[in-house]
Amino acid sequence: MIRKIDSVYHGCQVTVGARQRPAGPAKLQMKDYLHPESELTWTPPDSCDFSGPCLQGLQDILANDTLGDCTCAGYGHVLDVLIGNAGGNQMVTKDQVIALYSAATGYNPDDPNTDQGADEQTLLDWLKTNPALDGSTLYGYVGLDASNPTEIKQAISMFKNCYFGVELPAEWTNPMPEAPGFVWDVAGDADPNEGHCFIGYGYTDQGVLIDTWGMVPGSIITWAAIAKYCAADSGGMLYVLLNQDIINKASQLDPDKLDWSQLIADFQSLQAAQS
Repeated sequence: MIRKIDSVYHGCQVTVGARQRPAGPAKLQMKDYLHPESELTWTPPDSCDFSGPCLQGLQDILANDTLGDCTCAGYGHVLDVLIGNAGGNQMVTKDQVIALYSAATGYNPDDPNTDQGADEQTLLDWLKTNPALDGSTLYGYVGLDASNPTEIKQAISMFKNCYFGVELPAEWTNPMPEAPGFVWDVAGDADPNEGHCFIGYGYTDQGVLIDTWGMVPGSIITWAAIAKYCAADSGGMLYVLLNQDIINKASQLDPDKLDWSQLIADFQSLQAAQS
């Protein structure tokens, strides 16, 4: 059930409770593609922040003040990060995200009852066969181990994004964050009625730098909170999203860190099975 909570930020409401829990963990996990040597020797940077070239795009709430489109808005913000850091300046728009939400979930702007949210994996699988937002399809996605900060840092430093699906504890939304710079740390139990999707675009020693409801820069989810609320038994998931361009660049820059050939083969195998 979608629930809206008053927020002073943006002078509007924001929507939570629209993210649905996926049926299970991602079929592909990043840890399965790390070369044993790189897993031991690949030390990611102490911190990184990829928001600079795309800050204006990340500050756009992308209709998540009126719709339960957090999964689609999150995907739009991942694209903002990838586009901005590739030198582009055309950020994703609200109208594009609403069109994606309609196409991928059946939302009808003329029927509010069709605003039922989505789960991350259903949306991401749809995006692998349907061009959206920037005119391209999603190449693939892999799951991350929420209890392993090093793996999460490796993924973000290489791919510039991570994509959260979380059931929020009540303490995170009561009171509601009202401005950038808030910190989500371990609080109460995850609430299955408060599902939400948001993205990470960097990290510090404290945790991952996140964008939710356009509240950037400086908002953080701590490493301890990621381990608790992104765990499957708390209804959470954590992914890194890959498009063709970032696969090409990362595999050329860091050919020995991942088993790229196996990862690509598994992407293609999953795609064939879903076709």
